Amino acid sequence: MRKDWIFALSLISLSLWFVIVNWKTEMAIIFFPIDYDRNMVQSRTTLVALDDKVTIDWTSFSQSEEKSYLRQDVSLLFVNGKLKGVQNKWMEQTDVIEQKQLLDVTTDALLEAISFHHGEIHEGNAIYSIQSMSNDYLYVIDRQAFHTPKTAKEKTESEKLKTIIDKNLQKKWDQLIDFYQMDEKNYKLYPLTDMMQFYDDLAAETSEMTSDRVIGQLWEGLYKHYILPAIELEAADDEPIILLHNDLSHLYVLYELNGEKQQLIQQIVH
Repeated sequence: MRKDWIFALSLISLSLWFVIVNWKTEMAIIFFPIDYDRNMVQSRTTLVALDDKVTIDWTSFSQSEEKSYLRQDVSLLFVNGKLKGVQNKWMEQTDVIEQKQLLDVTTDALLEAISFHHGEIHEGNAIYSIQSMSNDYLYVIDRQAFHTPKTAKEKTESEKLKTIIDKNLQKKWDQLIDFYQMDEKNYKLYPLTDMMQFYDDLAAETSEMTSDRVIGQLWEGLYKHYILPAIELEAADDEPIILLHNDLSHLYVLYELNGEKQQLIQQIVH
């Protein structure tokens, strides 16, 4: 049985890498002070199986209260712990961004998507940001798609798949932590797709304003140093890991791109 699961994981990694990018505009996310008088009124990421149970609709959507000088959404999709694709869209003077991609999943898989929704607001010489995140996940087991297991078999098989994925990722993350000679006990670890939990935990320990700033700056760094290179290389490496220091002074992001080890460091100002 274990061989069957490993075989399934290897099959999915051979599938096509998906990317939707608007290349006509400057490729950057820039964090500016948050405008707390304006908001994203809607932001969501969805993974939905269509009627054939094989085709998955991966959609990200956001709407701001009013049109922004510049709006951007970026969405990352991981399948069985590996980067599967990126959706990235810029629009000027708009309030709505929607991105959609269909993909076929013909083997057992866990799909996880996380999106960052960003708006740039100009008022005279001042520039502000609005931002939000959204995520979703979906299991595909025996050609049946579900978010929450409905049968004992679905529960058993999804837990088995998740255990294998987590074990593979933990092995890779341990290698990165050892490579950079970090003491894991000094950090709390978050897979990239758990960034919304990271936000909540940091806000509880500091403040919403601090957590907003850290998240905005983190996505700025990820976009420049991880997302754009991944698009260019069509990389299919393992999901990055975020390490938040126990004293909340800084964080690291560790990852590989086409087998090359990388790290980002971000200081946290309270």
